[in-house]
Amino acid sequence: MQYSYNNKVEVLNTPNAKGFKLAEVHQKELVELRLMPGGEVPEHALPVDVDFYVVKGQGTITIDGKDFSAHKGDVVSVDADSQRGWKNNGVEELVLLVIKGVMENK
Repeated sequence: MQYSYNNKVEVLNTPNAKGFKLAEVHQKELVELRLMPGGEVPEHALPVDVDFYVVKGQGTITIDGKDFSAHKGDVVSVDADSQRGWKNNGVEELVLLVIKGVMENK
């Protein structure tokens, strides 16, 4: 199955951060997250494991109160129910591919 980038669905829209659901495959959701310099996604937790691939730029991810630097090409894995948040402290856009388990609607 092929998913066209033109069919992405906006899931986050703030002045400094945008998120787009690209596809849902094999019980995984693929999301593109774009943070402008200075942009951030506040800390939050999800009930599913989440993996981030840094496509472009650099930033800081905070996981359960600890900061980690992430650069283009890095992969960061976060366990379910862990607090996580991103900040773009670079000079170019930070682009992440987010791969997470599909959350069940209850």
